[in-house]
Amino acid sequence: MTSKQMPEELQQPLSYGTDQDQAGALARLTERYAAVLPEIRKREPQTASSELLSAVLGYQVTRMLREHRWWSKVMGPSTEVLDDRREDVAAAFALLEDALSELVAMRQFFLVVARHPTASTAKPLLTFEEVAAAVGLDSAQAAKSLYRHVVDNPSAASAGTDGTP
Repeated sequence: MTSKQMPEELQQPLSYGTDQDQAGALARLTERYAAVLPEIRKREPQTASSELLSAVLGYQVTRMLREHRWWSKVMGPSTEVLDDRREDVAAAFALLEDALSELVAMRQFFLVVARHPTASTAKPLLTFEEVAAAVGLDSAQAAKSLYRHVVDNPSAASAGTDGTP
């Protein structure tokens, strides 16, 4: 089998990035906050960690595919052997753990921000329905549960009783 006869699913680029909605949101936020991004990157160089993690992952996927027995059958024998870069994988895990901790804290903060009353309307910035849609939950009730769980507000009796649906 030549590369021209390669199955279609192998011809498609691997996707471990963002979907169209996420890409649109990323573009919108990047444009809106473009003025502050250089300053943030100076203060926090780890903001590029997701790009670095993607690069390490891409390299490792390529290495693994080339080492697989069907690679030479599909693509022909390869004379290039890629270094395993095991220290990169260990470093990527460390970056990933830091990024996950940071994301958990940011998620908690955004939930607080979303439910904080605005000065103009005195109602929460987002309804629980809007929170549910934004985080991919099925219902406002699920968003309320998430809020109570993540924000750790056991006295959440007032949550949702502010006149917002």
